[in-house]
Amino acid sequence: MNDKSTVPTRHQDCYLLPSGFSLDLLAPILEKQFHCSLEPVGKYRKVFYDTFDWRLYRQGMVLTSLQEGTKQKLSLENLSDGQVKAVAPLAGSGQTLPGLDVMPSALRNAIAPVIAMRALLPVVELCGDLQKLMLRNKHDKLVMRLVVEQDSVVKDLDGQSHVLPGRIILQPVRGFPTAPAQVRRVLENQPGLEPCRLSLLDMALQITGRHACDYSSKMKLKIDPESESDQAVKKILQHLLSAMETNEPGMLENLDSEFLHDYRVAVRRIRSILSQMKTAIPENEFSFFKAEFAWLGEVTTPARDLDVYLLEFENLQLHLQPDMRDALLPFRDFIQAQLQQAYTDLNKAIHSVRYKKLKQRLTKFINSKIRQQVVAPDAKKTIHSQSDKRIWRCYSRVVREAERLTPVSPADDYHELRKSCKKLRYLLEFFQYLYPEKEIAQLIQQLKLLQDNLGEFQDMDVQSIALRHYAKMMAEQGINNADTFMVMGILANGMEQKKIELKNAFGKCYEKFSRKKYQQLFARLFKPKAKHA
Repeated sequence: MNDKSTVPTRHQDCYLLPSGFSLDLLAPILEKQFHCSLEPVGKYRKVFYDTFDWRLYRQGMVLTSLQEGTKQKLSLENLSDGQVKAVAPLAGSGQTLPGLDVMPSALRNAIAPVIAMRALLPVVELCGDLQKLMLRNKHDKLVMRLVVEQDSVVKDLDGQSHVLPGRIILQPVRGFPTAPAQVRRVLENQPGLEPCRLSLLDMALQITGRHACDYSSKMKLKIDPESESDQAVKKILQHLLSAMETNEPGMLENLDSEFLHDYRVAVRRIRSILSQMKTAIPENEFSFFKAEFAWLGEVTTPARDLDVYLLEFENLQLHLQPDMRDALLPFRDFIQAQLQQAYTDLNKAIHSVRYKKLKQRLTKFINSKIRQQVVAPDAKKTIHSQSDKRIWRCYSRVVREAERLTPVSPADDYHELRKSCKKLRYLLEFFQYLYPEKEIAQLIQQLKLLQDNLGEFQDMDVQSIALRHYAKMMAEQGINNADTFMVMGILANGMEQKKIELKNAFGKCYEKFSRKKYQQLFARLFKPKAKHA
């Protein structure tokens, strides 16, 4: 994905207004070049929408719902210049954002590929007074609109209001290319008018103390290579605990499936850093966190597994003959019912005393000053020496396990390698800023290709078993649809065949990962050297 988290310095033709500005004062000046008509002052309300992880913004787009009086429209615009990509009216006023499935096709087709499974959520809301000055040429043709927004406030997600500076926006009319330059020359000669250097969304976010792209699931944490290992581990744990807590509300409300996914990634990363750096952590703390985060992984698994089935449902249908696809619909209904219960159980776990105590103890550990007598063996060693050692050890394990695999190796051997690769991936991400950026990126990319093969094999293995298990559960609940059970069996058999294909393809994937240049790069970067001891 092309990340556009920084924006150009000049956006659509827009100027910030000085205090006391009025279109009544500007109209006489423009009358020398245009016929001007001033519309009455009205009210406007604008709501910006994006996914929790800013997928529209990162692609240079902004989605807004704009209400002027009783009229309301939904508009997708370029972030850089405000150019409208797609627009659709909303029936009535005060309407909430329609679901993607009922959105007009022009909007849906532009948005859906970008946001995928994520929900569109309100980011910030603006409201205030609005007035338009219509400019016409000597033939009485409309050539330009000037829109003034004043007495505006920004409402953040907590409902707090903040004052927004007034703006005057130039809205050109197609077919009259010279009008904008004429109006711009007039405006730039008016005292107190300043060109907007931020988009309206960026300006509103700035006023509320936020910035775009303030959330990402990627692990981006800079660590001092000479810091002590226990302090580095605590810094990583704090980052991951924050990721858990950030995703927790959306997960509990089931706003979309990615909140739970990102939450579980944070949990897995915590488990990984604890196990990989256990000699830098007091034994009693390690034992407690190991058990409790294993529990947390278990209680969040059922809902995630069911989420995956719903996300992949249409793909499952595509693996069936067209006349068989509707037979799978009862399975979707069953999954949806199971998912509701799974999220109920998940909510109970997250609201439990056990979970509260786990977070409290982790927070206390992160903030604690460990007494000298309970310092773990490697706690005071530099994190660079420890990251070298652990990455090299984990990489060596991956090589040993991979080179033992053959197309007839049992599924468990492939699963063990998958877990080893994931541990290596996490270590590379935890400590990526201790090493040259481009070289680390190369290694992560090659490892990811290997993980893709192993991850798909894992999915096929687990899902083929789960499909048969779900068919048995459905039968026990009195859902006796022979056609549904038949197509579920067809899908399970297809997954078994896909497993064979993936096993046969593994060799080529590993061959790329184990090229000599990557072996040498792993050795050069991570093979422990005396200078880091």
